[in-house]
Amino acid sequence: MRRGILSFAALLAIIHAGAASAQTERISYVVAPGDSLGAIALSTGVDLAKLIELNGIEDADLVVIGVELKLRSEAPARAQAPASGGDQARYLVQAGDTLGAIADQFGTGVEQLVAMNRLDSADLIVEGQALVVPNNRASATAASTPTPAPSPTPSPTPSPTSSPTPGPTQTAIPTSTPFPTVTPQPTSRPRPTPIVGPISPTPLSADGAPASIQTARRYLGARYVYGGVSPDGFDCSGFVYFVQDTIKRPIPRDIGGQYEAGPHPTEVRPGDLVFFQDTDVMGLSHNGLYMGNGQFIHAVDERRGVVISHLTDAYWMEHWYGATRLS
Repeated sequence: MRRGILSFAALLAIIHAGAASAQTERISYVVAPGDSLGAIALSTGVDLAKLIELNGIEDADLVVIGVELKLRSEAPARAQAPASGGDQARYLVQAGDTLGAIADQFGTGVEQLVAMNRLDSADLIVEGQALVVPNNRASATAASTPTPAPSPTPSPTPSPTSSPTPGPTQTAIPTSTPFPTVTPQPTSRPRPTPIVGPISPTPLSADGAPASIQTARRYLGARYVYGGVSPDGFDCSGFVYFVQDTIKRPIPRDIGGQYEAGPHPTEVRPGDLVFFQDTDVMGLSHNGLYMGNGQFIHAVDERRGVVISHLTDAYWMEHWYGATRLS
């Protein structure tokens, strides 16, 4: 009986050692829904400051679902086959990548990559994000294997026309809902630093604010949905479009059209539209409404939805593009 107890204890020790070894070998973590940087640091045993340094994070509150964070100084492989093998591999998005370029590299289509990775938007990928892609090696092996010749038949019959393989089911967008037009955006270009005027510690008051700001504040906390233009969900330009349409001052639905909807002041004031570049794709890529006192309201991402941010934060100043005054 004593020998049995000792054997069980030894087994527990082996299991514990194996688990500890697996934890120490882990070099990366893929951000999941609901994660925060502090929670990731706690669960992986990595110091928060070290986690920020390893990944070059400028805003500790801004983590994006699907991004692979480094837990150790070793850089993860650019592309590798998944643990299960087969005809899929993993690819880490690099600076300057687009989904179209990645699709061309792996001999597939953009829609296929969107479906494989359950992406909300073909335009919304970020550096370091892990994508599932076709395994080129598996495809090459299949292509190099000769296809057996068909056995001759006494009376050849016409071959039926092959039907295309049904693609993944796509969520239908109601025809009455405006959807952003997929057009090339301007490439990055430097813009003068905005002049925001004095910033007071006194909280902003809704009294006297432009109608657009009063309307926008009512939807704080609304969720982010790519292509959304209603309180059920907004994307950034969809939120601006909805606010202006609600106050009977409509503007174009797409972000490029919104930027060109008026003059471009250097000194911003409440009600101006503010624009940013290179946030998730190169060029003009994000916008919101300036509230005054250095703050703007915008639909930022799937995790936070509609929020108020500080225009003078380092991240937004670094990605500043310009402002538009609707008159």
